[in-house]
Amino acid sequence: MKERDYKENKIYAAIIGHCEGMERAGKYEGNGHHLAQRLLPMIVAGLLPEKQKEIYDVLTTSPMRTSEIAEKVGMSTGIVSAQLCKILDTSQLVGRKRSGRKCLWYRSYSV
Repeated sequence: MKERDYKENKIYAAIIGHCEGMERAGKYEGNGHHLAQRLLPMIVAGLLPEKQKEIYDVLTTSPMRTSEIAEKVGMSTGIVSAQLCKILDTSQLVGRKRSGRKCLWYRSYSV
């Protein structure tokens, strides 16, 4: 099975050297790796297209039905479902649980 090419992996690779360098230089009092991990979801969420960002912003770490999300953002359930699937396929920002035929969506990270 091919490993997914998540945005987080590329961003982490781009920033880890700088974060750890700040730690070594005494410019950051903490663990550079942990700093990079905390920054990842904020960066990836900031890069989402407008419609996906609007949907992501209403999610919490508690699972929600697609219809609940659609109502909060004023979009159809079909559009919300499609956009959530795109986020799920390209990043680790969201998670999905199945409840029968229905999907429950949630934020994978708490920021």
